[in-house]
Amino acid sequence: MDYSICLETFFPELDFMEKIERAGEAGFKKIEFWDHGSKNIKELVRFVKEGQVEISTFSGHRKGELFSDAGFKEYKDEIVQSIKIAKELKTPGLMILSQGLHPDGSALSVPSAGHSRETLLSRLFNNLLQLSRIAEQEKITLYLEPLNSKIDHPGIFLDSSRAAFKLVREIASPQLKVLYDIYHMQIMEGNIIDTLKENISYIGYIHIADVPGRHEPGTGELNYKHILKVLKDMNFSGTVGFELFPSKDSADVLAGIKSILV
Repeated sequence: MDYSICLETFFPELDFMEKIERAGEAGFKKIEFWDHGSKNIKELVRFVKEGQVEISTFSGHRKGELFSDAGFKEYKDEIVQSIKIAKELKTPGLMILSQGLHPDGSALSVPSAGHSRETLLSRLFNNLLQLSRIAEQEKITLYLEPLNSKIDHPGIFLDSSRAAFKLVREIASPQLKVLYDIYHMQIMEGNIIDTLKENISYIGYIHIADVPGRHEPGTGELNYKHILKVLKDMNFSGTVGFELFPSKDSADVLAGIKSILV
């Protein structure tokens, strides 16, 4: 198990490359981010080659959807391009969703009326199967992330870890795993530790933020020191990413995060 910091929300006063340097000074060499289109990829490649940073994941798409033909074409094209960039950055996996998001977090598109959830999940299955075959050829892992539809992402279709685990289990590709975001799933389902124990073999990546507020551990209701110990005891071999909005100075929040790592 290793740890990563999502730099999108840390050090808001700095540009992205400066954020990397500050995270490194705080002891975090591994980072993740969202949209690669807003990043200086050439400069990031240089940082990676020089050993200044490791990029654990980034968003594989920002548009498209998994439940319509037209939407999937856009989605797939983005994934193919993102895989090329991931290889340049030596990034082992990409985050993927059921559909793209507006800047405010709401879903870009929603399924057409008249389709049952079972039909839509069948479409997700077929399209994820196509993507997993591409990922297998390219040796890149896709991390399928269910989000919460109650607060942050209204309209998101895949808002259930049970559905995500079922899709990953049935597709049975070594390059398709669930990104289990504890913040989102605490809001939607709760029962975090039992869910982790029952599904750990299908989880490739974990995101952390406290509830409520999506701030750092210790600001809400979740005992993250205990959760991290449970993951260590289960020999979780993936990455735990701190994807959160600091409630105070970013450097102080990073110091607090270091204090709970196991």
